[in-house]
Amino acid sequence: MKKFALACALALLPAVASATSVSMTAPYPGTTVNAGTRVSFTVLPSGFNHPTYQVVDSFGGGVSNVNIDSLGNFFWTPNISDVGVHTITISVSDTSGASANTAVSVTVNKGPTASASTVDPFVTAGSPVTFSVVTTGLTNPTYTVADSFSPSSLPSTAMGQDGSFRWTPVGQDVGVHTITVTASDSMGYTATTSQTITVLAPTTLTIIKLSPGYTVHVGELLTFTATTTGFVAPTFTVTDDFSTSTTATIDAAGNFSWTPQSSDIGGHPFALVVSDRVRTLNARFVVTVPPAPAGTPAAPVQKVSPSTASVGTPASHPSAAAYTFTKFLSVGSTGTDVTALQNILIAQGYLKVGATSYFGALTKAALMRYQSTHSLSPVGYVGPGTRAALNSGK
Repeated sequence: MKKFALACALALLPAVASATSVSMTAPYPGTTVNAGTRVSFTVLPSGFNHPTYQVVDSFGGGVSNVNIDSLGNFFWTPNISDVGVHTITISVSDTSGASANTAVSVTVNKGPTASASTVDPFVTAGSPVTFSVVTTGLTNPTYTVADSFSPSSLPSTAMGQDGSFRWTPVGQDVGVHTITVTASDSMGYTATTSQTITVLAPTTLTIIKLSPGYTVHVGELLTFTATTTGFVAPTFTVTDDFSTSTTATIDAAGNFSWTPQSSDIGGHPFALVVSDRVRTLNARFVVTVPPAPAGTPAAPVQKVSPSTASVGTPASHPSAAAYTFTKFLSVGSTGTDVTALQNILIAQGYLKVGATSYFGALTKAALMRYQSTHSLSPVGYVGPGTRAALNSGK
């Protein structure tokens, strides 16, 4: 009976709770990591019945409960916004009210970076592309380069081991290239940077079917067609620096037309511009509208169809009687007098280029040949003797 009574008494005593504790494995790969490196460890609770885990990070916006599973396994990959010191506290509890915690401090560094200098995103085939790469967090880095475009003429040697890049694309490279440079060091750290470059085909701008030529009379239709290569959806504009010019037009297909009026007599410096969203080319040329000879009735307007005009056919040039020279002309002179002089030199075969309204070295040389042929001193300028010869129609 005594033994039975003792057993009953012992049964009525409260149960002694088992001790609880919590520890963790060492963080892998360590307590100091670079952004982008995965951190892992396992929490090891002891004495808990079906434990649950709560995670608190001293660094705002760092880790949370989503970084630990029901078995106490912790995983976290910090990003660049997590650079700094994180004190991560893991609290463990169960349904009996038992609890314990453990903590670890993890420092996140920015890690290696690579950046490239600014480069024009558009380049014409045949033009060099250059930029330089700068890294941080790497010791004596080496560089490799890759191009997303295929087939690409980009060689592995385009990337120098000093971080400089140089490449001249060719015709086969026309298209969009994503060029990726990878820098690495002997510790196994790497960093990358990319440039997106569009290689464009070479461009040209050509004037064809100019009719009747660089000299056009009042009431006569002047036409030409501007043709291009290498442009995407080009637009054309044309301007005339002549102060009182009537309107010259050019349409979306590059077809130009202009009929000068009596107020347009003189030299017209035209500027033709073609452009797309990336590139621009321009061409300049001078068209001369001569005055009608005194006492000559107005000539009927002659319409010349662009489709029947000869490509590159020069205009017939006015005779000396079409212009009266009154000024001294020499190198550096400009204006309608120079244009008229050039047209005469062209018509007589002394000048082989179009009239520009500027008296330069070519005009001087042509004038000296004219003077020699006409028994004048080859002085290369228009003085009284040369002026008289020009006005007499020689």
